[in-house]
Amino acid sequence: MEYLIKNLTQKNEDLALKSAKQILDDANFAAFEKLCEKSNFLFDFIKSNVCKRFYNAANKDNYKNVIKFFKLYDDTYADVFIQILLKFQDDNLPKEMLELLLEGDENEQAYSAKFFEY
Repeated sequence: MEYLIKNLTQKNEDLALKSAKQILDDANFAAFEKLCEKSNFLFDFIKSNVCKRFYNAANKDNYKNVIKFFKLYDDTYADVFIQILLKFQDDNLPKEMLELLLEGDENEQAYSAKFFEY
């Protein structure tokens, strides 16, 4: 898992994009948690690159997997996760997000509120 984060934050765009896609495809919460732990030590341009990579790695098959990351709120990645959801949303997504807003934990509610803010 450490290798995913290392690859995700490197200059090699192909390798970084593959890592982002793997994290999204697998809904790898542990990798996201590790990324959040390291975020305080990453330069802003690296965090920005990571966000772009997540956005570019998202597709109609894996976009809802970002919801599984909502157990851990990180302001660095919140906007890109919401943008991913909005890009691929289906008719059921607003209902799912409303349910999170009403019944989710504090972190899930924060992401959900951001979704409705957009």
